[in-house]
Amino acid sequence: MAAQQSGSLLQQADSLFGQQAYTEALPLYQQLLEQQQASPAMLLRMAYIQEGLGHVPEALYLLNLYYRETSDEAAGTRIKELAGQHKLQGYDLIEEEYLPSIIRRYQLPIILTLLILSLLLTGLLLYRRIRQQHRPVLTPLFLLVLLLALGYFVNFQPEYTRGILMQDHTYLMRGPSAGAGVLTQLKAGHRLEVLGREDVWLKVVWNDQIAWVKVHLIRTV
Repeated sequence: MAAQQSGSLLQQADSLFGQQAYTEALPLYQQLLEQQQASPAMLLRMAYIQEGLGHVPEALYLLNLYYRETSDEAAGTRIKELAGQHKLQGYDLIEEEYLPSIIRRYQLPIILTLLILSLLLTGLLLYRRIRQQHRPVLTPLFLLVLLLALGYFVNFQPEYTRGILMQDHTYLMRGPSAGAGVLTQLKAGHRLEVLGREDVWLKVVWNDQIAWVKVHLIRTV
């Protein structure tokens, strides 16, 4: 039933988008995003609407989510362009996220391929042992490499340790406390490296300095 409702909501939102009723479509898309029902196409449409409305931090957040899901180089380029136009920092390393994004996208096919190859090689080694045939040294070595690669991709969990400030005049504090002292004040849209969390504070890096920001003022991507 929930999937049916989500499908109906998406169809309604897409219809409004097609009619260029963007402000009417956006709340429906946002509902789906909150329900974790966002497709890459939907994220791109939301980003288009938010950028058109002049909501740059929201557009960058959605484009980052889209890039994470698709590894679309055009989206990566657009992120850097939009950030550059508004003098926003933290987007110069977007290319470094390309490989983890690719791996995340194709993780299951990679695992299945490695598993099949490992099983075939294992079967070949067993067959040769039963037949008492000569076993080349390279075959077990190659099997070991495959098994190590399989273990890596099975346990691969890309960490997206970036956060986009969503509110203007955001204070970065010197410690996880309102009384810790202000390091600096930033406008919305800057992207910071996130190191961890303590209660309602996120530990971030700004200009090579450790700072703290309230969780509700930043969205991780």
